Order: sequence, then structure tokens, then C-alpha cells
Amino acid sequence: MRGGTIKGVIGELLGRQIGMSNGKGGSMHIFTPSFFGGNGIVGAQVPLGAGVSFAQKYKGEKTCTFALYGDGASNQGQVFEAYNMVCVLCFIAAILQRAVSYKPVLKG
Repeated sequence: MRGGTIKGVIGELLGRQIGMSNGKGGSMHIFTPSFFGGNGIVGAQVPLGAGVSFAQKYKGEKTCTFALYGDGASNQGQVFEAYNMVCVLCFIAAILQRAVSYKPVLKG
């Protein structure tokens, strides 16, 4: 975990104060100074990654930001707006889609 510890991750998942967000965030709120973890909004990590990339460009840092999202978020408007910002403002970012392809079958 980039910048975190296993103890911090387990503590967060168990709701203990030793967790990365003091046990208050759970699995959707694991953050460190160099890892901006998950959140509850579908596709929200893509604009977050674009914002981090913009900050790095603004500061003159020679880095690349990676933002990953699942195929369920591929039709979200904020994902397309983040694409536009990265292209128009020339950020250094890699936005990667992961094909989850999970299709539950309900039998009634």
C-alpha cells in the first residue's frame, strides 16, 4: 500500500483507531499522502486523478498519475469530462479501464 501499512489497512477495515482514517472510513476511505483510495461514487476516481495530475503539472513535477476505473463507470459524465481536461490541458495521466464483466444471473 503506497505510503501505508498493512496494520493501517486492517485497522481501518475493522474500525479501529489505528486505521488510516482512524477507523471511521472503512474500505471506501483508505488514503495516504501518496494514495488516494476508493470512494463511494462510481467513476469519481477519474476526475480525482485528473485533479492530482493538474496539481503535479502546476507544481512542475515530472510525474505521471494513474487512475483506474471499472467498466461500470465507462458511461459516467465525469469520466468523459476528465478525459477532456487531460487532453485539452495536456496533463501527464494514464486513465485505465478494467473490464470487470460481472453479470449476475437472477433466477426466480
